Amino acid sequence: MFYQVGQSVNAKHKDDGKFYGAFISCVNVDGTYKVYFTEDSIQVDNVEHKDIKLPIATKRQQSFGNWEKYIGKLFYDPGTKENTKKKITEFQPGEFVVLCVVCDNNFLCGRVGSEKEEYPFDIGYVLKRIRKYEEE
Repeated sequence: MFYQVGQSVNAKHKDDGKFYGAFISCVNVDGTYKVYFTEDSIQVDNVEHKDIKLPIATKRQQSFGNWEKYIGKLFYDPGTKENTKKKITEFQPGEFVVLCVVCDNNFLCGRVGSEKEEYPFDIGYVLKRIRKYEEE
């Protein structure tokens, strides 16, 4: 079995022998994978096939199976301070919608009610915000 970009998997990224929830972000030409661990917001570049397995299907994983399933999902951001190498950006709290997946393991999200305000958010951060939003 080969894994596909955007597929939800469990993979190892530490030496503790445990598997953690992740997404495949790239299939490398050498047969390894770039794997993005959503809870830690960490990407590991050369994960071997033997260190990846399919998650046990649960109700939560069925609803959050791959990146495309998040398109159109809403979440509330309480106001974010985004720190990048070039600048620090702050913006007002508000409701956002996931528009698409962009490079560097980010979702491009639009502020609800504004066609011009779009922001990249880390996928792991958005997943946590969506879960919280849907629980409320």
